[in-house]
Amino acid sequence: MANVRAVRHGVMEAVRWRKKAIFAFEAAGVAVGLYLLYFIVTRPVVAEVVGKHIVYVSPHFYLIPVMVSYLAATCVSCFFSSHGFVKLFGVLALLSFIAAYLFHAMAFFSIWCFFAAILSLLIYLRLRFRDLGGFPKEAALPPAIARGAVTEPE
Repeated sequence: MANVRAVRHGVMEAVRWRKKAIFAFEAAGVAVGLYLLYFIVTRPVVAEVVGKHIVYVSPHFYLIPVMVSYLAATCVSCFFSSHGFVKLFGVLALLSFIAAYLFHAMAFFSIWCFFAAILSLLIYLRLRFRDLGGFPKEAALPPAIARGAVTEPE
């Protein structure tokens, strides 16, 4: 259980203010996720094919505060990481957001999901080949945390 809690709170980050900032974005992401889940359950989403694109008919997706919070949680939060790959992921996610919107605003969500699938592949490759310079291994963590003996300091 200690390992799960340590990972949840961002063991990758050593700087306290970065952890707090990322946690704030995480909280915003959870709030937006619960909001969207509520509307998906209570008012089912309708998907239509328009011009060879999938368009979701669901007005609550397109509210400015929802979009800004979602974007902040998924992209902007990465800029607070001390890890270059995470920052790069944030830049690529933000660029894919802009490209999806410019490419076809009505089908924005389905296009951005396509780009997210590509970005997920990049994460997989980065983790798969971490011996070539990927994310820190357990040995790079403080020994007590790597063993699961303690969680991160509060």
